[in-house]
Amino acid sequence: MDFRRFHQCYGELFGDRPARCKDGQQQCDGRSPANCQRFKGATVLDQSAHDWKCEKDCKRLYWDRVSFLNVSGAKAVCLSSTDDRRLRYCKASNKTLAISHVWSHGQGGRPDTTGFNACLHNRYADLAIVFNCDSYWMDTPCIPSEKTLRSECIDNINKIFTESKVTLVCDRDIMSIDISNLTMSLREALLATVLVCDWNIRAWTLLEAMRGRHNIHLLCKRNEVICFRETLKVVHEEGRIDLAILFLTTQHLMPPPPPDDWELFPGGGSTATDEDRLMEKGFVSVGEAGILLSHRHASRDNDDIVIWSLLINEKAIKNAEQIWKNQLGAKINTGFLLSSTPRFQGHKGLSWAPCCPTLRLPPDADSTREKVYLAYEGEETRSGVITSEGLQAKWLVHRFPSLTADCTPRLPRIVEITSRYLQKYSWGALLRPCASPGPWNVPAPYRGNAQWPLLAICGSNDERGWEWRGVYEWGVSDPLPEFKWEELLLV
Repeated sequence: MDFRRFHQCYGELFGDRPARCKDGQQQCDGRSPANCQRFKGATVLDQSAHDWKCEKDCKRLYWDRVSFLNVSGAKAVCLSSTDDRRLRYCKASNKTLAISHVWSHGQGGRPDTTGFNACLHNRYADLAIVFNCDSYWMDTPCIPSEKTLRSECIDNINKIFTESKVTLVCDRDIMSIDISNLTMSLREALLATVLVCDWNIRAWTLLEAMRGRHNIHLLCKRNEVICFRETLKVVHEEGRIDLAILFLTTQHLMPPPPPDDWELFPGGGSTATDEDRLMEKGFVSVGEAGILLSHRHASRDNDDIVIWSLLINEKAIKNAEQIWKNQLGAKINTGFLLSSTPRFQGHKGLSWAPCCPTLRLPPDADSTREKVYLAYEGEETRSGVITSEGLQAKWLVHRFPSLTADCTPRLPRIVEITSRYLQKYSWGALLRPCASPGPWNVPAPYRGNAQWPLLAICGSNDERGWEWRGVYEWGVSDPLPEFKWEELLLV
């Protein structure tokens, strides 16, 4: 990848601005998302943002509770019945403008507590009319603070963005870009901004983009709007390919591909897989959802679990254990499991399963901490099947008795592994994912930040069910032991 054009475009727009990771003026140390106020810890004043034409003295609109409760299912702000005091609601539909914004940029709040700045309502109402919509949806005016109502609204987020006519992206960096003179260089700079803006690194906005990607538009300076897809198309066809090619990493912003739903011969039936049908509806597998969220964070604790569930299914689930229980019979790439992502403790049959999609590093993370291995999608590795007992999968395996059961001299690294991971187990096993397609005895390499082979460590007391204990990078100083192809049950 050549990033020179990206840096040039972005620098032309924002090169003279200070970093804003800490207190709006400083750069964070990069050791943990908890140290960066782009992710956590920023002081946010709800409804501190106003429209560019407003003198910041406008009134606030509050919800009409009766109107809200009278609408069943997904609710949106109704343009025709809302007045200068009360927000009123109608059913969200394919004539709804869906607004995706970054809460920390000042547009956050609740319709029943903070209210919604009148200037912001007027802005989105005017834009909805431009798109020939009769309503708009945004979390601030449409998700109240009452717990039951909030849960109901979150359950409808997928439906709202999937069925919306347009998804409008609101990010303060993009909103600072003047597109009145839209040159090719400016189009390229706009796309460079989309890649790294706050909106594109958040977890909730990832979900909203995934659901609304059929028609994403960007809100720019003075409320000018531009179509993301058309901008990318123009740059791809007429601009610098070394910038456009970077968007191969942003499939969540592109319309979903058509399903592979064809017949090998007339009357032979569809060849579409379950995954194809899932993608047709805009959903992804539990593993792919985990990868998408592994580099994105939500400000509220445990919101990443809810978002994870909404990426793979229609309704929200707050319990990660239930997410995995709902996957019985599904397949998962074994390579996806090779990471430092935390696992369930004390949940029978789930020691191998990530208990959240993100690595929740503490604020004091430093260079002395154990190395972290991020998850990757595990493509080109053999898949395992999720059963009621655990994960049944074939791996390249090296079994060995732990030192507590057998005092035979071992490789120094086996001694270290046993001491760190296997004190309570009679048997240990080193696991490597198998390549697929290809010969069974070819290991699939870990595609993250590891210089040497990355192995999974499992322990057992009966050699029938194996518990996940962690991952270990095998250094170059010792040769790897012999591995055999085996099917194991991870419990």
